[in-house]
Amino acid sequence: MTESKISGLAHDALTEVINIAMGNAATRLSKMLKDEVILSVPQVMVVTREAAVIRLPGMGVVPLVAVRERFTGEFSGCALLIFPEANSFELVRAALPEDCDAADIPAFRYEALNEIGNVILNGALSSIANSLHRSFLISLPEQLNGNGREILFGGEGCSPHEFILFVQVDFVVNAQSVSGYVLLTLDLPQLDELKAILDQLIETVIKAAS
Repeated sequence: MTESKISGLAHDALTEVINIAMGNAATRLSKMLKDEVILSVPQVMVVTREAAVIRLPGMGVVPLVAVRERFTGEFSGCALLIFPEANSFELVRAALPEDCDAADIPAFRYEALNEIGNVILNGALSSIANSLHRSFLISLPEQLNGNGREILFGGEGCSPHEFILFVQVDFVVNAQSVSGYVLLTLDLPQLDELKAILDQLIETVIKAAS
């Protein structure tokens, strides 16, 4: 089984939470870049870690760059922002002053990507916490490089059958389209906890509407 049993109203609620979270992250990124950031409608799915690798560019073998932040609270895990390495240069270019020489981009790449990743992930996680009426303690960003398999299986105890939340979204910055992926890794008991929280959220909305 490659996809979880989150479906129906629970999946709709999860998608809405992610939509709000990514919209909040895009607003923060727009302020940072001082330019409009347009997002596609996020594609939200809960899949195994192995299935997530296959959904990444080149079936998980294309060089990628990722920013990771760990979060702890009622449930904990890791949030990752992943870009194809080639596309990441366009995003860094957008974050640097217009008069910055293209030859200087590699020198600023690490710092700029960490800052961009922190803006997006911190904004998204804060929004998710607010939507679910929970709180997270979020770590500082760390940067990872490698192909999809190396990034998703780089830690200890990473099972290929572990379910993770996989979000694909396209960013348009300075008229440049950049495909990115946001992944939230949770172990299975915590995924069950997330489903229970979503059920509570649905129940609250239904009661408020009645």
